[in-house]
Amino acid sequence: TLIRSTVSEDVASQDQGLTRLDFTPTIRVPFTRWPFFRINSSVSWRSTYWSESLNLAGTRVEEGIGRQFFDFRSTFTGPSFNRIFDTPQNGFAQRWKHVIEPSVTVQRTTAVDNFNRIVQLETATDFIVGGVTTYTYGLTNRLYAKKESSREIANLSVNQRYYTQAIAAQCDVNYISTCGAPTRDEDETNFSPVSVLARISPTDHAQGQFRTEWNPRAKTFTTVSAGGSFRFSEHVQTSANWSMRRFIEDLPGFDNEFSASHNVDA
Repeated sequence: TLIRSTVSEDVASQDQGLTRLDFTPTIRVPFTRWPFFRINSSVSWRSTYWSESLNLAGTRVEEGIGRQFFDFRSTFTGPSFNRIFDTPQNGFAQRWKHVIEPSVTVQRTTAVDNFNRIVQLETATDFIVGGVTTYTYGLTNRLYAKKESSREIANLSVNQRYYTQAIAAQCDVNYISTCGAPTRDEDETNFSPVSVLARISPTDHAQGQFRTEWNPRAKTFTTVSAGGSFRFSEHVQTSANWSMRRFIEDLPGFDNEFSASHNVDA
């Protein structure tokens, strides 16, 4: 990753660039003997090198730094419950199938001893906290329709995470509203927001999605987004998206009205 910032020669400039090399081999082990209960496990070794680092005073210096850790995770899906509805007179589908799947994921990340010396630019790579066990639990509803072939047309999932260290909850790439989260002791929490994600695909050409996150401390929704797309042909497609980040007076990270946003694009 190379990031550079430059201005004209007669104005003082600050170089924020660095080079990062990231290597992540992964081994996956699926267990699918039972169709109603699945276990998928993986182990990853991650090695990352940055050409710059932070010294003890928190200042960037041109001194390379490396980080290595293992990531172990297992996902338990099920037991799955399903019910089939026959609708031979329905023009959209002759058969419907509703599936309910609870799931639990246990993830262990080994220690990262030099976390405070890493230049933190991007959430997905630089903000990884080591020595943490994460538990992700959720419930997924799936709706399938069968006419000539079976196809998933709707999906609704709700999930949340628990971290054994509160610092890991402050910036999780899987949750939009955690970055910029509180740092005060009274605001720390070991739980992530509750994520709600809905997808719909009534035809092969049309798709839609809705996502929101509910903060358990403030007891309110913090971010909301929705979007959709329609494919007219192989060469023509249209899409539209809407998103909102709310201003919440008593919630750190959302208590600045200038950080609130409302966007529409198409």
